[in-house]
Amino acid sequence: MSYDLKGKHPKDMAGNEFSRDNREWCLLVDTLFNLVDNNLLRRCQYWVSSDGDGLNEADCLETAKQLQAQVGPNGSLLKTIERFNGYLKDHPAWSDEDKEVFHNSIATLQYMADSELPEFIVFLNNCGGFEIC
Repeated sequence: MSYDLKGKHPKDMAGNEFSRDNREWCLLVDTLFNLVDNNLLRRCQYWVSSDGDGLNEADCLETAKQLQAQVGPNGSLLKTIERFNGYLKDHPAWSDEDKEVFHNSIATLQYMADSELPEFIVFLNNCGGFEIC
């Protein structure tokens, strides 16, 4: 199963469509709800349903703005990743299993910050609102 977001009034090709498989989409949505004002995100009631729900253009632009503040060069998400990397060094007595779980969590955050979130920000800035289909 996949989630296809269709731009309502795309400004260019970047705002036409954004597609992810179920796993990637659920991870992205979870990340959004940890980084963006939840009152804003709740304007889309069904994030994991393909029923045409979505956000209008103003909400997309505000979501993109809040995400950009998180993943920019001085963003709090990047600072969190740096701090988490320090935790691994500061806790040498952790079990190998605990270190692996923590490392995988950091890797997931880094992946979101490096690829998924920037791509989603571009879509949000150019879609003119979207529907999840």
